[in-house]
Amino acid sequence: MYLDFDLTTEKVNKNRLSNETKFEQYLHAMSHQKVKAEDKWDFMPLTKNNVETMLTILDHTNYKHEKKYRDILNEWRNDDFSNAVDAHNFVWKNQGGTVGKAYGLLTEEEEHHYIIEFFGQTYFNEHSDEIMQRIYGK
Repeated sequence: MYLDFDLTTEKVNKNRLSNETKFEQYLHAMSHQKVKAEDKWDFMPLTKNNVETMLTILDHTNYKHEKKYRDILNEWRNDDFSNAVDAHNFVWKNQGGTVGKAYGLLTEEEEHHYIIEFFGQTYFNEHSDEIMQRIYGK
């Protein structure tokens, strides 16, 4: 399921991300862009804007695992995705996951294909500068 391409405060309020389970669903969906897993059901681009919006949400909520989420998102804010498997599996486990545990990071090429497959060539073209920076560091 596609959750959203671009989070905004208005969309966040409409979707009631003040609910920790919903917040985890968005975080989990963003992690799918970076991890290998047998099954993935939710999809949301892992963009700077989405990361910043998620961090802003944390400033206005009181989640049980706020520190963990903030640590994950701060690393992503700095283009460090080495924690993506752990982040995915933390949320996956919290949500009672039984199928789809992450077992590795996608290669640059796999992530490139993932973005085109799930978000489309038009999305890729419109966001190519950020995507290239986040995938390839260029």
